[in-house]
Amino acid sequence: MRKKTKVIRKVLIKRKPKKVRTSQYVAARAIKNKEIRKRWNAKLSVKDNYKNLGLLFDCNNDLGNKPENKVLDAIRQAQEEEEMEEEEEEGLYEYPFTVKPKPEAKAGTEADLNQLGELFKLPSKSQYQKTTKPLSQGDEMILEKLHAKYQTDYKKMARDIKINYWQWTPKQLEKKMTQ
Repeated sequence: MRKKTKVIRKVLIKRKPKKVRTSQYVAARAIKNKEIRKRWNAKLSVKDNYKNLGLLFDCNNDLGNKPENKVLDAIRQAQEEEEMEEEEEEGLYEYPFTVKPKPEAKAGTEADLNQLGELFKLPSKSQYQKTTKPLSQGDEMILEKLHAKYQTDYKKMARDIKINYWQWTPKQLEKKMTQ
């Protein structure tokens, strides 16, 4: 009688890399600039040291780009508008200028574009020619074999994966044949 054996598969367990804890304190010796190193206090956090040096630690917070500040700004702006409206009603506020409506922009016509073309001596669209990439010798050989076998039936050429091993589509084959 045979012994029953268990087959155990080895499975590689992928572990997540350990998170490196960054300290909020920086040793003075790690700072390259001599002037900053002299004024750096190793007992203070980076943020406090930046504050003492007159530098910004986080531009978004320090320059007022927080969403909370935007809400406060919107409230202040609304209050200012209300005050201006009250002053207008009382006749205390006068506008220093008059508001003129903007003229509507006209869409450029083809005649305008042709005049610009004449001014700058730009070639017309009919003068532009599409440049085609020349076929390599290998591609030419493949196309010759396909043409000998199928003439102009591009769908059959596309299905023949023995000769058309690049698996060109019928449209691609048609373009390559007309080059």
